[in-house]
Amino acid sequence: MALHLTLALTFFNFVGANSARVLLTLYALELGAPASAVGLIGGLRFLFPLLL
Repeated sequence: MALHLTLALTFFNFVGANSARVLLTLYALELGAPASAVGLIGGLRFLFPLLL
């Protein structure tokens, strides 16, 4: 049972992180941010977990 819960939490964490990345960049583009800023936002999105 604990293994199923762990796999479910891992799956939902993965899906949430990837969907947040896509939604964040699309929202920045909708607000009129330049492509370089959108790329910087997308890149920094992975910097903080890397530092942890």
